[in-house]
Amino acid sequence: MSHHTTLATARVMLKTHKYTSEQIKTLKPDCNSPFHKILCFVCHILSPLMNLVPSHLKNTHDFLQRIRNNTPNDLKSLTFFTADVEALYTNINVLTAIEDVMEFAKENRQSISTYGLHLSDLQELLETTLLP
Repeated sequence: MSHHTTLATARVMLKTHKYTSEQIKTLKPDCNSPFHKILCFVCHILSPLMNLVPSHLKNTHDFLQRIRNNTPNDLKSLTFFTADVEALYTNINVLTAIEDVMEFAKENRQSISTYGLHLSDLQELLETTLLP
């Protein structure tokens, strides 16, 4: 058994670009956490919600497909850039982020399989593993 574990943390990124409600970015659990497998399971359940976030880009191919759907005139006024960012959105309150993610999950319940768990169970798992 490893004695080199770290406290559980996860990153929940909320996207507000051009939308009235906050949109989620998938959770990223830390390795070596005692709660790693639980958070991975919750991520697996919530990941299909990402397909419902219009601003989410899966990868470079997804980005290229989206810009190909625009006319040259539409693209002319846009500026494209890339960035490698670490520790993004570290000032978001974890409890508020969990509540926002769960609200989004409730609004889109038909898009996820909870494997018999209630959404309240998922919220309790997130709160137990992520809150101090």
